[in-house]
Amino acid sequence: MPDATVRHVRPMLCRVVAIEEATVHIRIVRLEVVGGGPFRFTAGQYARVTFGEQRPREYSMANCPDDDIIEFHVRHASTSGASAYVAQRLRVGDEVRVEGPFGHAWLRQDHRGPLLAIAGGSGLAPMKSIVETAVRHHVCDDIYFYVGARDEADLYLEQRFCTLAAAFPGLRLVSALSEPVASTLRRLGTVIEAVDADIKSCVGMKAYVAGPPAMVNAAVQLLLARGLNPEDLHSDLFDPTLITGREMGKAGQSDGL
Repeated sequence: MPDATVRHVRPMLCRVVAIEEATVHIRIVRLEVVGGGPFRFTAGQYARVTFGEQRPREYSMANCPDDDIIEFHVRHASTSGASAYVAQRLRVGDEVRVEGPFGHAWLRQDHRGPLLAIAGGSGLAPMKSIVETAVRHHVCDDIYFYVGARDEADLYLEQRFCTLAAAFPGLRLVSALSEPVASTLRRLGTVIEAVDADIKSCVGMKAYVAGPPAMVNAAVQLLLARGLNPEDLHSDLFDPTLITGREMGKAGQSDGL
């Protein structure tokens, strides 16, 4: 799929078909389109979602674009607003309004070099869409997928990705826990520390990053320092046109390179 692909924004009416408690804090909400469809988007994009009478919130699609069901991951972050509504009141059969797609951090399927995906928290949603789409359509031979969480209770869908990696040998999955509760075979430390330890050169890669702003900013600094072309770094929190030669130098200095 060429980089110039455009998906036109449209409003849709959807219905909840499933709600899954992925963690104590995250609900996976699955929707079917009942009006205004079909919903055409590219892996990695997001939509504005209205639950009940709540204010619209932006959530990334976690499903592949050619799936029939739309999937959102909603983090319960407060005692009010959309996330609280989803956690406490949303039910199967409820109507949900969706408008989209938006976002520029979508999968570039014409790039055949290695793909690096970094996810933190509910930033797993767009990375799930990107990685599963890349595997389904064999976009490239090598996919490096790093997932970060605080502890075991915050890590979700790990078995799904392990199964995917077993079926697609080019997919390398690394889960990192910054504050594990028990002894673990997973990587210890932040997801950025795991990437730092493993990826010594990003030349020729396409990188996709989603998660808390501090994590995304740390990833940007690290990946640019490792030689990633700013045009090959995709995150809705990052604008490659703002990167200058001076800033590239600072990125290298900040990582001790």
